[in-house]
Amino acid sequence: MTEPGRAHTRVRCARVERVITHDAFRLDGTEVDDIRTLYCVVDDEHRPGSVALEASEADVDRWRRASADLVRVLDQADAERFRATARLIPPSSAARWLAWRLRGGRTDKVRHQVDAAVEQIQSEVRAAYLTFRDQAADLTDRVEADQQRKREENARQWREQKAARERAIAEVAQAPVWSYQVGPNYTSTGPRRHRLVIALQLLERPPNPSLGEPVTGLTPAQVNDAIDRLRTEDPYLVVDLEVATRQRLVEWTEEQLLDQQWLRVSGVKIDPHPFTPEELEEIHNQASKNTWHGPSSNYFSPPSF
Repeated sequence: MTEPGRAHTRVRCARVERVITHDAFRLDGTEVDDIRTLYCVVDDEHRPGSVALEASEADVDRWRRASADLVRVLDQADAERFRATARLIPPSSAARWLAWRLRGGRTDKVRHQVDAAVEQIQSEVRAAYLTFRDQAADLTDRVEADQQRKREENARQWREQKAARERAIAEVAQAPVWSYQVGPNYTSTGPRRHRLVIALQLLERPPNPSLGEPVTGLTPAQVNDAIDRLRTEDPYLVVDLEVATRQRLVEWTEEQLLDQQWLRVSGVKIDPHPFTPEELEEIHNQASKNTWHGPSSNYFSPPSF
């Protein structure tokens, strides 16, 4: 959390283990392992796993210097380790191999020198990790506290939004603010059966001119009664939602299917598109055509002699 009355700057942070992945030493011990889980400052805005933090300029400068020093020491340590251990690798050419042998090759003396150099480098690396922890350990506390605050804020906003959606549904679930229109359901083969379109009058959308006169001032229960009554005449009546009404119900219910949306509003689950026997047969035929049985055998059996 930022402190009032002080200048603040925004910085990106990531865990050390995600920034310094090339550390060739992998020092044993939980102390260094724990330090590698701390946060450090990164310059890449798009680094995976990084998070944003606002803090005072003094703190950000201190964290940035500590992070840069750690990266610099480890880069140098990797280079020095490579140069030290390279003394044990024989050259590929014969002339250089002979010179390498004359300088000692892989004698015990050279091995001891390399081991001593690597041990010294490891000590410097361990010291760099400890120095970073002493200078920037509070960065991790700040990041984790900020992330926890954001999680709590997001959870609070989600609860408020959910409560607002539930209130909105409750306000229209029993109110006479619904209407419907009935008309032909046009398909590629022309008008066939009927279509009932439900609308929320509060949205003040104009009636659909291709449908019949709107029946207004209904509760959801009365709309359901109308659907049942009309389906006694046309069992395959299609039920749909007016475009703006559908969008509003998606927002309120977080459901994409009409039957689930209307269930949340009216308490009754309807079948918006009953299939005719002809449609069911067509669906079955299409499914049979699309069934893949694998390639046919092209094995050729030669005739016997």
